[in-house]
Formats: sequence, structure tokens, C-alpha cells
Amino acid sequence: QTCALPISDDDEIITQFDKVAVEKLGFLKADLLGLRNLDTLELARQLIEERHGTRIDYYALQEEPPESPLWQLFERGDTLGLFQLEGDAITGLTMRLKPRSIQEVSTILALYRPGIINARMPDGSSMLDNYVKRAEGMQVEYIAPQLEPILKDTYGTIVYQEQIISIVMQLGGFSEVEADGVRAAIGKKHMDDLKAARPKFVKGCRERGVTEFQANAIFDQMEASGDYIFNKAHSLGYATITYWTAWLKHHYPIEYYAACMSTVGSDKAPLYMREAKRKGFRIVPPSASKLSSGYVILNDTDIAFGLVNVKGIGGKTIDRILDGAPYADFNDFVVRSGANSAAITALVNGGVFRDWEPNRRKLLGKYERGETQEGLFDLDEGVGDYDDEAIERIETEIYGMPLSIDGFAKYRDRLGGAYQMIETMETVEAAPVGSNHALLVKVAEVRPKVGKKGVFAFLRFTTDREEEFEAIAFSDVYSITQQWLKVSAYLVVEISKECYNNKVSYNVRRVQNFKEGR
Repeated sequence: QTCALPISDDDEIITQFDKVAVEKLGFLKADLLGLRNLDTLELARQLIEERHGTRIDYYALQEEPPESPLWQLFERGDTLGLFQLEGDAITGLTMRLKPRSIQEVSTILALYRPGIINARMPDGSSMLDNYVKRAEGMQVEYIAPQLEPILKDTYGTIVYQEQIISIVMQLGGFSEVEADGVRAAIGKKHMDDLKAARPKFVKGCRERGVTEFQANAIFDQMEASGDYIFNKAHSLGYATITYWTAWLKHHYPIEYYAACMSTVGSDKAPLYMREAKRKGFRIVPPSASKLSSGYVILNDTDIAFGLVNVKGIGGKTIDRILDGAPYADFNDFVVRSGANSAAITALVNGGVFRDWEPNRRKLLGKYERGETQEGLFDLDEGVGDYDDEAIERIETEIYGMPLSIDGFAKYRDRLGGAYQMIETMETVEAAPVGSNHALLVKVAEVRPKVGKKGVFAFLRFTTDREEEFEAIAFSDVYSITQQWLKVSAYLVVEISKECYNNKVSYNVRRVQNFKEGR
């Protein structure tokens, strides 16, 4: 067969047909998955070897016993940076199922797929909810007793493609080739081919003591879960990587945080920086004396921000800067780094040259006038640096969050003894539904909406412990507090913990803006 192979604009060899047509022409189609997490794992390994002299062989890692503190990461929902487990919903599922082995992690990854999430049991209930309830102790019921040997390990729920193969062979009498055809139909989402197998399956079941009703109910479940269901090898492979990431986070947290921040991109890096700060690590601006594309571990507690995530500086500029390093002084940097004006301005405002000149505003003025060499007269003597509010705003723009100052500090001071009443989201999450809580927060996002009773708002806050959470201010509260609910505002908010459709949510009850309370 012949297939046209043009060259794309990116100099890649491509076909002019889709994947189905290419396969029909007789060519092999292979799906090769590139994972950012593999870069993270390799960088973490390098950092560990540099700092500790230990070369980690991930394939040689032994699975830790169920009583190991490592598994508590999963139980308490500490899943940021854990492969495939970072979403809120799958984190909640993980906390409920409390895995204590790679196999149990594999099951969670296989469960949280559209095929299982959308599937319904014969009584119309959710297949996923039934699995969780059965794992928590509810009695397991099988559509037909012949299913027990196949589905016992997954509480009567079809989780893997291999289980479907066993069902159609043992209950439906399919040959290995026919069963593999069903597997292929599921794996490639050829649902018409799967449906075509129903009559043969029902007939084979009846011949083996399974009623027609039971056979159709079993096939309905296979059809529903087959919308998107993992094969076991795929799920175990993913779970193994999940375990590696959890192992690193537990045993080498500072190296793992630095590796994650260096590889996740500027949009997600602040999530890791906030969590690292909550756990006692400090993120500081990069320094001209120790420049690096990635994040640099300075000691057991401090990580220097990586140039890779500085807003306004591209990869080619970073390469030129690093090629010219080290630099003797600011003038040497300006002359030899190849950085453009926008990049140098961002680095000055970000405090990168603080070892040479701690006053950012003064240094920026010299640069803008072209006076980067040390002269006899200092025309900027007496020029004050940016105030804390300006530094907070500038660093948030450049780094995604302030690094040099703690914007909450002055508000803690102003609260005085009342700060003892301020809680953390950790205590809020452990509290019962219906309880009220006061938190010191910075407003991160405000999304007003028009409802039947007026304008309300979805809000996102960052607490003074670097925790993020979302809440709703209904119209009765928002109408009298919207003047203070502005992005970057520091407030004390009182929230109530509620539960709707089995999902926890938070409602804003009261807002205090440090000038006058409401």
C-alpha cells in the first residue's frame, strides 16, 4: 500500500489521512505518550544525587508496607505532584479508598475513567458509587454467581478490560480470538462492534446456566464501562509512576518540589510554591550570582526561583543569559547577557540583582538612563525603593506570587490577639458540616453571576497559610460586601461549611476589610 507523507511546517513527517485510514492501508499506528512527569522524575533524581550522593533507581524501589507513613499522603489528600491524582474529584476518591499498595492505586486510576464514572448498575445506581460503598463495607452483590471469581478483587465491579475478556470467555463461551476482538472494540472505542457481540454472548450465557435477563444486564454493564476502560497493564504502569512520585514527595520533598516547579510551567508553579511554603520551605527570587533555568536548592529549606518561569523571559533569552554567566556586576550583565530591555526590567524589578544593588527602583532608574557603570556621582542617592505593596504586586506579576515579603504580616499584627481566632483550611476540612470559621485571606478571583435573587459571586481565596479554597457569596451577602471583595484585597472572611449533592462547599457569611467590619 502507498501513503502520502508530506513535511509539516514544523519539519515533521505527517500523513494526509487519519489514524483509521492509515491502519486500513496496512500501516502500524502506535500511540506514544509523552509525560512531563518523566522529566520531573529525572530532574529529581539528578538533584538527589547532587545533594546526597545517592543514585535513585526507580525500577529497584521496593513497595513500602501498608503501615508506612508514605501511604498517608493518599489518605489525607496530599496529592499535588502525584501522577494522575491531582484533580479534586480523584483526590476525594483516593481519600475515601485509602490505598495501601500499588495495586490499590492502580484500581483507583482505572476507576476514575468515563467508562466507570458514567456506568450504571442494573438498578440505575452509579457503578463508581457502588464500588466505593462496597469497599467501605457494603455487601457485594453479583448479577450472576459465575461473576464472583472474576470480579471478587474489585467488589463485583468491572474495572479492567481483562475482566471483560474473562467474562465473555467463561460465561459467553467466546474463543480467545473472539474475546480479544471484544477487547479491541473496547480499547479502540468501536462501540458498534461491541454491540454486535451481544446476541452471541446472551446465547452462550444461557447455555452455561445464566438467564437471558442476567446476560443482558451483564452486557449492559460491559457496554457502559467499555466506553473508556483501562487494561490492567496500562493502569499498573500508571500506578507505578504514581508510586514513584509519592515516594519522592515523602522521602525527598525539597528535591521533588524543586523538580516539579522546574517542569510544570509558570501557570502551575505557584501551586507547588504555596504548598512548599506551607510545609516549611522558602522560595526566594533568583540571584544574579547563581542563575539557573530551573529552580535551585540553596540549603535544606530554601529554593531559588528558576528563570524558566519568570514572566516575560523566553527560552532563547534564558539560554543567552546562562551562556554568558557568571557576571561581574550589573553593567557586565547588561553588556554581555544578550537580554533585551523587557527581560532586564523584569529581572531588576524581581530583585535578581539585589546582591549588587538592593534598591530595585534605584537600579531601574539607572538602567533606563543608560547609567549602568559605577560613576563618581550617584544621581539616585536618596531614591527610595518600592514599598511593600508595590513589591507584592510586581513579584506577583513576575513570579506568580510574592517571594520577598509576606503580605499577610501586617494584617496579622493588626489583628493582634484576635488572630488566635483565625483558623486554617486544614481545621475547616476536618470540621463538621454546618460549622462556621474565620480565615485571614487574600482575594484571588471574583466571578460575579446573575441569579434569580440578584447578583452572587464565586470566589477564590488564598489564606495566610498559603491554602487555596473556593466559596460562594450569595446575593444577600454579596450586595453589601462586593465593595471589599476585590482581587488582591486582604480580608477576614467568615465562612460556613455546607454539603450539596454529597460535595462539600463553603458560603461566605461575613467580611471584615480592616477598615470597617460587615
